[in-house]
Amino acid sequence: RGTEMAELSNYSIAPEQLQLLYAAGFRVSSDLNDIDAVELSRDSKIPRDDALKILRTVRESRRRTTSSSKRESATALEIFRQETTSDGIVTFSKAIDDMIGKGVPLGKITELCGSPGVGKTQLCMQLTIDVQFPLAFGGLDGEALYIDTEGGFILERIAQIANAAQQYLIEAASDAELAAV
Repeated sequence: RGTEMAELSNYSIAPEQLQLLYAAGFRVSSDLNDIDAVELSRDSKIPRDDALKILRTVRESRRRTTSSSKRESATALEIFRQETTSDGIVTFSKAIDDMIGKGVPLGKITELCGSPGVGKTQLCMQLTIDVQFPLAFGGLDGEALYIDTEGGFILERIAQIANAAQQYLIEAASDAELAAV
């Protein structure tokens, strides 16, 4: 069943208000299609502000569900072409970038495995900096969120990595200016 026929009990509606809605004959989301807050309040004896909140809750949920179900379809060839031409987050380590192709893939889950101390955390910190590099320098001009679940995040270390990256960008910009002259 689609969202049009979803039971009102599936939404975040207070039980007392749900009882009043049921008593007034409103049972599924489509029952609220062509009604405004004033009518809903009058018909169900629910205060107008609460009726407005109920309508917003149901309509917003329906809109989210509808928009997420409108996914574009693609052929296997189109997906393959997209995968092979899409950029990744470059590590700026030639050996690693060569090994994994065009960098760490975007929109994918990448698992890093290894013994303690081999650099998994360092690489993740580096990637959070690299993703923010401007496009002109091989970055993605993006943003990063680092979630540490083990307590290994050291603010001083990420500051060192960020400062080194900044220095790299300054030197790369100087080299580019000299090459242009």
